Amino acid sequence: MMDFVNSTKQTQILQDVLVKNCQGRISEKCVEDVAHKKPTGQSSTLSPSADYNSSHGVDGLIPNGYVHIIVTNRERNPFWWVNLGREHLVERVEILNRKDCCAERTRNMDVTVGRTLNDMKLCAHYKVPSQTGEHLVLGCTKR
Repeated sequence: MMDFVNSTKQTQILQDVLVKNCQGRISEKCVEDVAHKKPTGQSSTLSPSADYNSSHGVDGLIPNGYVHIIVTNRERNPFWWVNLGREHLVERVEILNRKDCCAERTRNMDVTVGRTLNDMKLCAHYKVPSQTGEHLVLGCTKR
């Protein structure tokens, strides 16, 4: 229970920082979570239940054990996507790894952005295996 409370508190702190940075300002430096609660999808889902649904990737909650995570089946080229609804200047993509295990699964990953799933350009590549609980901030090489 304590991990969930800490997770919820961390989420609230992150949301507060985002709101304070953007409130009333129009700036390229304003940080905004443009993916929050937007439509998502993934190549497959590990379980037929909603436990690993793609929408967990944009729910604003910190991954905690088997809660608030996305998981695909073991497959050759798994993918996850989010539809931002309109064009945005994407400078970076942030990924929060779960705290209990499996961080090594986040490796050799391409982050792409584009107008459609068929018209994507490379934003960033993450090669090395990540760490448990790591917060990855992947800056786009091109805006």
